[in-house]
Amino acid sequence: MKKLADISSFTAGSGGSGTVIFGAIAPADIKEILLVTDVTSQTIIYNPFDSTKGGSYNSGTKTLTLEFNTTGLTGTSLQAWFWDEASAHGQKTMSNSLPVAIASDQSTLQVELKKDGLGVLTACPAASTNGTAIGSVPSGARAVRIYLNSGDAISFTIASSAPGSAPSAVINLTSANISNWDEPLPSGMNLYITAKTGNPLFRFI
Repeated sequence: MKKLADISSFTAGSGGSGTVIFGAIAPADIKEILLVTDVTSQTIIYNPFDSTKGGSYNSGTKTLTLEFNTTGLTGTSLQAWFWDEASAHGQKTMSNSLPVAIASDQSTLQVELKKDGLGVLTACPAASTNGTAIGSVPSGARAVRIYLNSGDAISFTIASSAPGSAPSAVINLTSANISNWDEPLPSGMNLYITAKTGNPLFRFI
């Protein structure tokens, strides 16, 4: 997002000595500074695309040192524009967000709600040689999240129905290697526990 910077002070000088010090609203890096201009004299004093109007920036002191000769400029009407990379991406707080208006004739919008889990956190059932179903898969579940406390371990297989004999392909998890595990559940599949140590927990997600 392009922003107008807050300028704390300006010191005119020959090439390489003039400075602009930013205030509270300031760029984090010189790559973000787009333009600095003296509005009264209509003079551009910093332009990253002009080799004669470059500069260097100290983000710690928020000081831009100018290569352009600013001798004679008062700096009372400086404007500095920069690209705020942090505000352009990622989740915002309410106070830092922009309002969004939905048109009165807007067609249906698809909304997806993200959930941490479906149902309560539950102890994994007892294991069996052929495999015990971890539970009844609820509608909308895409995976099983398994939580392992210290000393816990679990082995399981994924199948569309209870195996008729001990499955040869199993996944083994131990708390020594992982604290929680998300196992995808393709449509129609369930997780069957073949061995368990301790008290691992699970929930569908």
